[in-house]
Amino acid sequence: MKTRVYVILLSMGLLASGCNLLWSWSNLLTHKTGAAALYRFKSAAELKQYLADQYRARNTSVTGWEDLFLLPFVGGTVSALTNSGSRSDQPSGELGGDGTEDYSTTNLQEEGVDESDVMKNDANHVYLLKGSGLRIAKVRPPDALEEVSRLDIEGLPQNLYLLGDLLVAISQTWQWYDGYGPRVLASAQSSTDSDTTNEVIVTLIDVTDRAAPTVVKVYRLEGNLVDSRMIDGRLHLVMTIVPNLPAPVEILATPLEEILPTFKVVSREGTTVASGLVADWSDFYRPADPDGYGLITVATINTTDPNAPIKSVGLTADPGVIYASTQALYLTDTDWGYTEGTTEQTVIHKFSLTDDGPEYQASGSVPGRPLNQFSLGEHNGYLRIATTIGQVSRGGSSSSNNVFVLGQGATGLQTVGEVRNIAPGEQIYSARFIGPRGFLVTFQKIDPLFTLDLSDPCHPEVVGELKVPGYSDYIHLLDENHLLTIGKDAEEAGGFAWYQGVQLSIFDVTNFANPQLLHKKIIGGRGTESEALHNHKAFNFYKPKDLLAIPIDLYEGGTGGPTYGQHTFSGLYVYRVTVEQGFEEQGRISTRPDNGEQPEWYYYSNWTRGVFIGEHVYAVTDERIRSAALSDVNTVLDTLELTSP
Repeated sequence: MKTRVYVILLSMGLLASGCNLLWSWSNLLTHKTGAAALYRFKSAAELKQYLADQYRARNTSVTGWEDLFLLPFVGGTVSALTNSGSRSDQPSGELGGDGTEDYSTTNLQEEGVDESDVMKNDANHVYLLKGSGLRIAKVRPPDALEEVSRLDIEGLPQNLYLLGDLLVAISQTWQWYDGYGPRVLASAQSSTDSDTTNEVIVTLIDVTDRAAPTVVKVYRLEGNLVDSRMIDGRLHLVMTIVPNLPAPVEILATPLEEILPTFKVVSREGTTVASGLVADWSDFYRPADPDGYGLITVATINTTDPNAPIKSVGLTADPGVIYASTQALYLTDTDWGYTEGTTEQTVIHKFSLTDDGPEYQASGSVPGRPLNQFSLGEHNGYLRIATTIGQVSRGGSSSSNNVFVLGQGATGLQTVGEVRNIAPGEQIYSARFIGPRGFLVTFQKIDPLFTLDLSDPCHPEVVGELKVPGYSDYIHLLDENHLLTIGKDAEEAGGFAWYQGVQLSIFDVTNFANPQLLHKKIIGGRGTESEALHNHKAFNFYKPKDLLAIPIDLYEGGTGGPTYGQHTFSGLYVYRVTVEQGFEEQGRISTRPDNGEQPEWYYYSNWTRGVFIGEHVYAVTDERIRSAALSDVNTVLDTLELTSP
């Protein structure tokens, strides 16, 4: 286990706002002394020596085949692939009554920062990933749904971006070992020369003719995808790889280009160009405290100029939560503090996103662990991060929650303001930073919603608190003074609570010091779930029409407490959501194969998205697309079965 502890160095100067650096016990930690910082390697020899030293340190305890199997992941955690959503430049489609395009796009954390997803749409088409390729379906008119084209994609497709007439598909190949040697998990379209390593494959697809999409260029980058963002046509990829190193002595004698990750670019004409993914050893960084020989690469591809070179930097660290504003990308690396005497601590590395690609700016460190990307938010150059320290359990909780404000100073990201020990004994279930305000939801038996005034980064403060049953997993801004949340209802049971149905809530934060619950809607009983609880791309609130679409797997008939009901429905729920009327159910669309009564077997889609186009709503999965009029959501107009292969 890692036993790293960081020391934040004092800045001799002041931050731009004039905030003084906070000084407390957290600034000095008593075990391993080091700074939260990244340092450039001074030479290729130094980089190879570092890798050799870390390889030796991480492999001194290998004793059996189990260790050999796990070895590639030591010092380099591979995060799960994320399915994200986008709100990018879209092709023209049907116009609304005011002359604007009238269709929803996918839910994003930050305006102007596009996120990928398994599905995209414009005013006339839905683009989705299924199996080993892309499907394009025409959804206008809504009573004549039609699949217009298919395109096989190299690797196993994971995510899409849509920019006008350009689709960007991100896929992955994986390698593992069995008793017969290396095996690759990939599609039938994978090239034979990708069978020796894991690769992230970025495919640029021209969809000017939706019936005949064509591949413009393919980028094959060595590594595993952690996350990505698209800003102004520039695709920023975060990838990780554990290099297949020889013995430490041989590392020093091996050319560096044979150790570090590479990439290949294949043009429309079939021309292939290969090079190092990170152009030069001088673009690699190491943390102040060694962190294994796993490598993270942050690479930028200019999708609007396919002739532009890839820009990238590398660092030897573990990837954690990824957050991006329009100006910067933040990587976190949490030391979970499992070893006796250590403390949970999260290091944050900041990279500016320039026209020339990512550039390292600064690092900092805060106690605790962030929950997800919504635990971070940037405003006016300051980063806000919410963390939880300790654990919550029935036998007794030692947890606490905190919000820190960091600014870039002379010696890195420095804590200029903080609020500590929020809701002791509970843990953060959701967070959201919007402009100068912050919102936290913690939970143990009931759901406290906290409002935070962050207008003065040097003196953040909790100004309001509201306790209601249940909790919220995701916080969305309904309008300037109201929050729309999704979570779970809960039934108190002594020292803990039983989760119940899915809970939608509207909170009034007009009086920031006295937030109020205006409306609540509970869907189903214990066992009811929604993909939107853990994936914000499945949550689609379309403000122009005040409509909300969420996937629901419904359980009914339970008696509360630990008792589950019967599964009765899987599909899309549609609500009209207003401050005045709360939640008005418009109807629901089943995503089951028969669209009828409950079958004898349980069916569950890999993912479900709700899409609003004109006066219609579409329930989209990787198995089928169904359409309905907003005036009668319960009546399906048409179903398009997405057959395999």
